[in-house]
Amino acid sequence: MLTEGTLTYSFKAAGDLSGNQYEAMIMSAPKTVTVATGTTNTVVGILQNAPDAAGEAAHVALIGVCKAKVGATTTDGAYLGPAADGALDPVTADGAEYCAIALDDGADGDIIEVLLVGAQTISAP
Repeated sequence: MLTEGTLTYSFKAAGDLSGNQYEAMIMSAPKTVTVATGTTNTVVGILQNAPDAAGEAAHVALIGVCKAKVGATTTDGAYLGPAADGALDPVTADGAEYCAIALDDGADGDIIEVLLVGAQTISAP
């Protein structure tokens, strides 16, 4: 069974991201990423390493199965979008943006497996 399989890209870290491994990343400059800060951010992926200075390689999973930090109680199959602290939270509202689907249950602060799907919008049937 494949437990992780992602398309990953090495961006530059905008600063010290050593405390943000497995959190949502956004573009802050060309080929440079920083931590997502809320639901209006367009997430490029999930940080898979822990660079500790600006300019260091930030390995970001773009699509596929990877580990991610959740910021609230999450159930398998939930749509996940960025929270204010870089974690992923469940989203359900029509028009809400999400970037991943939970593959495990989890609680605030847990690291779970997710399926990254790129920026998507929930639309009512």
